[in-house]
Formats: sequence, structure tokens, C-alpha cells
Amino acid sequence: MEHDGQGNRCGDETAMGSVMAPLVQAAFHRYHWSRCSGQELKRYIHSYDCLLDDPFEHDWPKLPELPGINYSMDEQCRFDFGVGYKMCTAWCYKGHCMWKNANQQKQDGNWGSWTKFGSCSRTCGTGVRFRTRQCNNPMPINGGQDCPGVNFEYQLCNTEECQKHFEDFRAQQCQQRNSHFEYQNTKHHWLPYEHPDSKKRCHLYCQSKETGDVAYMKQLVHDGTRCSYKDPYSICVRGECVLAAFKTFPPQKVGCDKEIGSNKVEDKCGVCGGDNSHCRTVKGTFTRTPRKLAIKNQATGHYILNGKGEEVRSKTFIDLGVEWDYNIEDDIETLHTDGPLHDPVIVLIIPQENETRSSLTYKYIIHEDSAPTINSNNVIQEELDTFEWAIVFLKWMDE
Repeated sequence: MEHDGQGNRCGDETAMGSVMAPLVQAAFHRYHWSRCSGQELKRYIHSYDCLLDDPFEHDWPKLPELPGINYSMDEQCRFDFGVGYKMCTAWCYKGHCMWKNANQQKQDGNWGSWTKFGSCSRTCGTGVRFRTRQCNNPMPINGGQDCPGVNFEYQLCNTEECQKHFEDFRAQQCQQRNSHFEYQNTKHHWLPYEHPDSKKRCHLYCQSKETGDVAYMKQLVHDGTRCSYKDPYSICVRGECVLAAFKTFPPQKVGCDKEIGSNKVEDKCGVCGGDNSHCRTVKGTFTRTPRKLAIKNQATGHYILNGKGEEVRSKTFIDLGVEWDYNIEDDIETLHTDGPLHDPVIVLIIPQENETRSSLTYKYIIHEDSAPTINSNNVIQEELDTFEWAIVFLKWMDE
């Protein structure tokens, strides 16, 4: 939290010994929270993981019984000074003793007007922007209630896809740590990682390309980052996966039309709200000398799988903004992703030094508008399966 008067406008409350006053002005026997501290706490308390541990019963010693439990203050005054005495109605306010009058009555707070929405957190690919309000119309005074509800609202912005080739926003944030984030006293090339705990998917975890180790980058992902590679339309906002616009209950999902509260989803060939009627399955088989299977991003030339010098092993990994499952078992290589692929990929079969011939079978789903660009013998009408592939370019390459 900001110190009162240092980074915020609550310097006038330091004389009250507020908890977040600069140390020389704090009075720790009062435990007064300034209005700035209160607003900041409300804004960020949902991200304080240390508050999420389960409560347990402490074995504290019992406190001694105090006089006020059995005797009122008026009774205690009479005990000390005799009949006719009662508790003084003067009270302490901002360090001074004052007598109560009509001007010092309790006043509950009320919200002021909303500010305009601020700038968007991203220039494309779906960002978030906020507006805020202050509890100052009027401010709560003399023990009055603070304003109910939250002091900020947000909305989605710049929802159009980014130009050029697809870039994974989470992957970009991990890559930015390559030059300065050290793990076990070593720098790494950091790849995106989706934490299996859904509550931690808006915290930035990355995986080392060199060792496979997973490390927490000690910060939240940027607003607008997708919560999960399995859900392309729910995004992270201030450390929470956004399923609701204004904290409504039950949560409202973000649909494929990028509207909060929409239930629309893409069908198997990428049509928002579609019914799969325009989807076509493409499949085929090639037989060539073996083997290693390699995949390359056609737009960037970057190897997604089994680049030169890379260890060939079964693994699950993230690239092109989707999760891939590569498995080697009994000399059979299998690669699967639910997609959708944002860039075309090239599938390469790199020959090895033996004469045995191997087969490559591929299968993916496209929109019928793309079907004329594919060999019609490979386009089949069948019951759709779970694949959601984009167009694949096949190429044979000798090394």
C-alpha cells in the first residue's frame, strides 16, 4: 500500500496516526485506516493469496475479565465519585477532546460520479480499460459507513485480432524475462506455462526451454491475457479470470463474439455461434522413408517441434497460442492439438538412415470455403470428431 501523503492524497489523515502514515507519524495504538488505504484494500484484496488459507482454532490463553463486562461506564463513575456522576460525553476527534453536538453526527458515505474510462491495456487482441469513482459524495465521517460495492468497473476494448502473424500474449510476457529473471542462479529461455490450478492461471508462470522447470515470475499476468489455452475468450483482469463484467453472480461468461455475458461459442471450424454445418474434414496419408516428425511455423520459420539440435521426446507444450501433445510410443509418433491454429504450419518428415518406409496420416477440420484449395479426394463428409485444425502445408525436406 502507498503511504498516506506519499503517492496519494491522504496526507491530511497522517495526523490521526493512520496505519499507512509515514513511520514517524504513525500511532500504532489507534489502527486508523485512511480512506486511500480502504479503497486500495477493496481494490486488491481479492488478489492477496495469503488471506486464502483455511482458518484454524488457535490455542490462545483466555483474556482476564475486564470491568466493563459486568459494569457500565456510568456505574463505574458512581463507584468512584458517588451518586449523580456519569460518563463524560466528550469524545476524542483528530487528537482533540470535543463535546458532541449536531454537527458531529455520524454521516454515511455516498459514491461520487464515475470517471471516464481510461486507456486500454492492449492495442489489439482484447484488452481491458477501467473507470473509477470516489466515496466522497459525501465522505463518511464520525464513524459513518463506507460506500458499499466496488470503486472500479472495467470493459473489454481493442478486441480485434492483432495484425501480422499471431503472437501469444502470455508467451510474450515470459519471453521478456529471458534477459533478467534468474532461476537457480541461471538465466533461461522462458516459455508460456498454464498452471494446473485454475486459481493461479492469472499469475505469470513460465517454463524453462532448457530444463523444463516451472518458475513463478512473482507477478500477475497483464490485463487481457487469456486465462487458459482451453478457453480463448475468458481473460485475466487484476489477477482474476474475468467471467463477469461487474462482479455479478452467478458469473457471466465472455462469448466468442467477445461480449461479456454472451454464451456463443465457436463450432469446430471457427464459426462463432455456428452449428458445424459448414465444416469439412480433411484427411490423407503419405508413405515415405522415416522419420522424424517436425513442425514449423510458416509465417516466422520458427520450429514448433523437433528443431535442429532439439531432443526428440514425448511432451506437452504450448506454441502458437495452443496446447500440443506429442507422443512417441513403439516407434509411432503422434501430434495432436485442439487448435485453432492462427498461422499455417509446415509438417516435415526428415529422413533417417535406414530403408524402412513409414506412413504419415493427417486429419484436420476446415471451413467449407477453404475446401476448394484442398485436393477434393481428401475432403470427406463424416461425423465430426474433436479435432479443430487449420490448414496444414505439407513439405518433404532432406537434411
